[in-house]
Amino acid sequence: MIDFNRLNAGVLGAFAEEVTVTPASGSAYQARGIFDSRHFEADAGGADKLSDRETTLAVADSEAGTIQQGDEVTVRGTTYQVSDTRPDAGGFTVLVLWAAS
Repeated sequence: MIDFNRLNAGVLGAFAEEVTVTPASGSAYQARGIFDSRHFEADAGGADKLSDRETTLAVADSEAGTIQQGDEVTVRGTTYQVSDTRPDAGGFTVLVLWAAS
């Protein structure tokens, strides 16, 4: 059986960076997560394609428990709003982020 706690600790140790989480109600705090902002295309039918960017932050479930939609996360000097939380059943929760306006 895979020891996800040990695996996740190694992944976070190698790839995580410090971020600031600001709850919609409450005080800001520091957390660690793996930031990703990738481009993707979707078929819109025929030869048409839609193009967008999905920005995410993967955090350990132990840190994600209180993060919810509407909270803000500051990564690399840019503030994002959490639009969705996606637990992966392996010890991480992926936060879908949108640039805060």
